[in-house]
Amino acid sequence: MKKMREGYYASWWFDAVYRQNYYLLIRAKAEDVEKYFKQNLRIEYKATGTPSGRIIPFVKNDSDRAGIVIWIEKWNRTPFDYATLAHEMLHAADYTLKERHVEWGNSTNDINEAQAYYFGYLMRKALNEIATLSDTY
Repeated sequence: MKKMREGYYASWWFDAVYRQNYYLLIRAKAEDVEKYFKQNLRIEYKATGTPSGRIIPFVKNDSDRAGIVIWIEKWNRTPFDYATLAHEMLHAADYTLKERHVEWGNSTNDINEAQAYYFGYLMRKALNEIATLSDTY
C-alpha cells in the first residue's frame, strides 16, 4: 500500500516469513511521524531530534500489532539518501532477526547468509516501493 499524505510518502508491507510489519515514511517531518503513529497505528509517539533516518520498533500492547517504522526525513534520490535508507534497513533487519533469536556471526569466518539475504530482501522491498514514486517526488 502506497500513499501520499500531506507532503510525505507512506508505504506498508508485511513479511510473512518473520511475521513483521514494516512502515516506510519518506520526506516525513517529526510532526508527520507523530500524526502517522496516532492516526494509523493508534499509538502515541513523540518524535525527537532531526534524524536523516531512524527505525522505530513498536508493539501495541492491547493487540498483537507490532512493527517497525522506517523514517527517512529527506529524500532527493541522492547517493546519501540511498545510503541512509540502506543504513536504516540494516538496523531493521538486525532488529527483526535478533527479536527472533537469529544472531549475527561473531568471527570474520562467519558468512552471515541469513542476515545478508534478509537485508537484501528489505532493501528490495523498500526500493520497489520508492521506484513507484514520480520523478518530481
